[in-house]
Amino acid sequence: PAGYSVGEVRDGTSMAALVDRKGGAGRAVIWDLRAGREVASMSLADWTGPGVNFLSDNRRAIVIYFRRRTGECINFGPLEKTKYYQLPVESRHYLLTPGEAPRLILEDDGHFCNHVVGCPAHPDLYAYDRWPTPKRDVDQVIHVRSLDGRLHEPARLSAQALRPGDMWGVRDHYVWTPDGRRIVSYLCPKLTQVVCDDPAFNHFRHEWWLSALDWRTGEDLAALYPEGRWGGHMQVSPDSRWIVCGGGPGFLNIFLVEIEGLRKGWNERVLCACPASVSQGHNGEPFPYPFVLPDQSGVIFTAGWPGPEHGIYLVEWPKDI
Repeated sequence: PAGYSVGEVRDGTSMAALVDRKGGAGRAVIWDLRAGREVASMSLADWTGPGVNFLSDNRRAIVIYFRRRTGECINFGPLEKTKYYQLPVESRHYLLTPGEAPRLILEDDGHFCNHVVGCPAHPDLYAYDRWPTPKRDVDQVIHVRSLDGRLHEPARLSAQALRPGDMWGVRDHYVWTPDGRRIVSYLCPKLTQVVCDDPAFNHFRHEWWLSALDWRTGEDLAALYPEGRWGGHMQVSPDSRWIVCGGGPGFLNIFLVEIEGLRKGWNERVLCACPASVSQGHNGEPFPYPFVLPDQSGVIFTAGWPGPEHGIYLVEWPKDI
């Protein structure tokens, strides 16, 4: 609907997670695309947000709000990029269900709790990033939580698992494998706030590692991205076997990495070349952002920005794997 921003749209149920910002405070909405109407909504005055993310039943959603402990809402302008980690932050998660009142399921004073992703194999389980505020260095911000709170712990790291340089290099942008066994992300063992505060900071010039972490045991299958391979986003194939990546500047390709193959180090299989997109290395710039089709018959991605080649592309899945 007009005036709403889209968080997610789920196949099968035709439900959309939307945010309505008309009239001031953001309103979290679950919208039924077939019926053309909202089926659940909530708002929270004087809090920053909302973020709205579905659980894997594709019907219920987690809604995220946060603010400084002083009650001050957080402005996400350029000057606030790292500053809001320096003061205490309160966070809340609500369960939003069609036909039911919103239910508060998490309150946290002292952490910024964002980036919710439902576990594909368990509809009552989700992961989120739990950033300590004021900032202090931690090895892990990804936490796994059940709706009832009985399970609530960091994704485990074995003694052998790779550690970040400091909090700015942690695993934080992540996806689940569809079988719910691993959390796939990237991290940097050398990235620090000193590096990030450099006006010339460029993500593509740093040492990123691809990680497939067993969140229960802490087993970490990790390998260094070769030159140009890190592209900011990745997804996992429906059979939980392959990580799909879009390369960065100097390697404009869509490629596959076999998860079990990471036990022996880096491996890749190029699916196709991408039309070139213009990038200066900033975090918010255009990425291919590949997604695997639900039947694993192909991968869709964006490329060619700006110019006549800009658009959404499809590459077929290899028939021999």
